[in-house]
Amino acid sequence: MFMESSLAFTLPDFLADSAKRHPQKNFIEFENRALTYGEVDSISDRFAKFLQELNVGKGDRVAIKLANSPEFIVAWFASAKLGALTVPINYQYKEAETSQILNHCLPKVLLSHKDLLSSSIPAETTVVWLDEDSLKEKVRGGSRYNIENTLLPSDPLVIIYTSGTTGTPKGVVQSHRTYVLTGLSFPRWLGLTSEDRLLTCLPLSHINAQAYSTMGAIGADATLILQERFSLGSFWDQARDKGATEFNAVGAMLMLMYKHSTQSRRDHNVRIAYSAPSLPGEIRNEIERRFNLKVVFGYGLSESTFGFIEPVDGPRKDSSMGKIRSYPQFPNRAIIANDDDQELPVRTTGQILLQNAALMNGYYLDDKKTAQALRNGFLHTGDLAYMDSEGYFYFVDRNSEIVRSKGENISSSEIESLITSHLEVTECAVVGVPSELSDEDVVAFVVPRRGSTINEDDIKRWCKERLAPFKVPARVLFTDSLPKSATFRTNKQQLKREAIASLSV
Repeated sequence: MFMESSLAFTLPDFLADSAKRHPQKNFIEFENRALTYGEVDSISDRFAKFLQELNVGKGDRVAIKLANSPEFIVAWFASAKLGALTVPINYQYKEAETSQILNHCLPKVLLSHKDLLSSSIPAETTVVWLDEDSLKEKVRGGSRYNIENTLLPSDPLVIIYTSGTTGTPKGVVQSHRTYVLTGLSFPRWLGLTSEDRLLTCLPLSHINAQAYSTMGAIGADATLILQERFSLGSFWDQARDKGATEFNAVGAMLMLMYKHSTQSRRDHNVRIAYSAPSLPGEIRNEIERRFNLKVVFGYGLSESTFGFIEPVDGPRKDSSMGKIRSYPQFPNRAIIANDDDQELPVRTTGQILLQNAALMNGYYLDDKKTAQALRNGFLHTGDLAYMDSEGYFYFVDRNSEIVRSKGENISSSEIESLITSHLEVTECAVVGVPSELSDEDVVAFVVPRRGSTINEDDIKRWCKERLAPFKVPARVLFTDSLPKSATFRTNKQQLKREAIASLSV
């Protein structure tokens, strides 16, 4: 583990310290390849020199549109060594999504693969094709980059673009300090050591895979097992074969395991899984029983990697996000507040406000939204929750996803959780659409289990037996799948459009 002096590190310092202490230990394992800490530090030095020859310097943007791979991480670290801002773009993004990001951040260099890029490129952007072979060619015989600018922990490191499922994507600027602090903290929160092997199949374009898995591996002196993508059919075989002991997930992944993996699977070394959002207690308990591991739920977001987490060795509460998570020298304050930023009593729903050392620098080129989010000394998350008398927090909904029906505010996530708990349902998403009377009607999109004959009346009956009448969906629409962002978030804007079109027919 790192000494407290490492809190003043930048990302290049963080990597270099690990490479100095255990240069021969595997840092990244991917398919049939492995790179040690020493190799990643050395190769990223030489790739930084390559970028420097393309006139990349401090404050420039380097966009990366690649699938999960060692090349992605090497390019990211090389960019960081020059003080440039890495802009990760999910490799699954289509032309319009990619162009929107490129035209907003105007990168000096775009690193990608010919098969992944069809977008028009800004005139000032140099495109570099990058894969395993081309990386070797670009760093062969190369020298170390020249240090031209002093880096500070507060300097910007990345621009993470939000998924845009509730509006136009925003570029979240995060600092070196946030990433190093998260790397130090994540092992503490989960009890990880140098013996652990952290598996991630979440995209490296997302802050979870970057700050928790990659930085957490460095902070624990551990090994990162990188997978290109999540595949339910091969996940447990790969986890077993790679000797994974921990993995990060999102709720959709765990639900797929719960719904489709009916057989127990215990021929692996995984002992802990970190995931968000929290799932109902009976589902978590069944996943833990079936796969012989512990599931720890938490809460974080691109704007702050701190938030909440369940005590890894303490009491857990059903459907809770856990307690405030922090680092000893850097406390984290969280309150549930009303629209005037006044703290609310326990068990009263309000917006989550965070105040910690791992907050974003702001939104890239958007002073107005930055000021709105970072006001009165707090990050305004836009998420609704409540806290109980013992300091456990419970997610209610995104503020933007609350459905207003019959004069009541309705949590879409509450209805989704209930419907998904039906054994014949794989996934569910709830949206509000304009009502002929007033406010909105509740519409539920349901993905049934394969071969199921469940119908709209069945779903409504399930809800009527368990929910107040005003929460029962007015319509239930069945679909083979839900539209998802690259980070597995359901695109509710698209579903709203589909619901309105369906109801107007």
